[in-house]
Amino acid sequence: MNHLLSPAPIPRAFIHLRSVLADNVISSLSLPAHSWTRNFYNFALLAPFGFPTTDSTWGNGHANFKDSSATVQDLSSYMYAWSAVNSAQDNTYGIIVGTSDAAESFDHVALTAKIAHGTGPGQLSHRAMPALTVSWAAGSKTLSLFLSRLFDNSSGSTITVKESGIISSCYSVAYKFLFCRDVLSPAIDVLNSGTLTVTYEAQLVYP
Repeated sequence: MNHLLSPAPIPRAFIHLRSVLADNVISSLSLPAHSWTRNFYNFALLAPFGFPTTDSTWGNGHANFKDSSATVQDLSSYMYAWSAVNSAQDNTYGIIVGTSDAAESFDHVALTAKIAHGTGPGQLSHRAMPALTVSWAAGSKTLSLFLSRLFDNSSGSTITVKESGIISSCYSVAYKFLFCRDVLSPAIDVLNSGTLTVTYEAQLVYP
């Protein structure tokens, strides 16, 4: 019998952004998140089966991971405890934002110009992220996951956010891996004393 294999069920995702000042919505944006990275594809393949010992080579034909410091990591002993939900004041993983509109790349392992945590010029205060939430649409057989984070601007001037992404950590946050990076079009301004909310909605349609 001939078996035709369908493409792997890669989740579709959307980014929802809202910039607020004194309870007034300054701007909002919703757009598809379309830039899953090589790290994400490798994880989707390896998670159900196990992580082989890495050969330290990055690229086509190699089932390994490159962390946000651009180092290939051997995860064969650490295939557990993944999370993208981070605490306050930490921009090393979770939802992160940046100021670069450089073109997206499948091999990106970090944002091009990640915004630092803080209240100084060009910085945003990163709030603690709430727990991941799940919803199910029975009619379309769609399972949706929602991940969100709030950023406060106390820098003294407007900050223009042009990119966003998700970094996931594993093995007690020792290793951190970029799973997606998207350039926002249009970019979104966060006014001084304002707050930016970024929500990722990932969906998988079941057979």
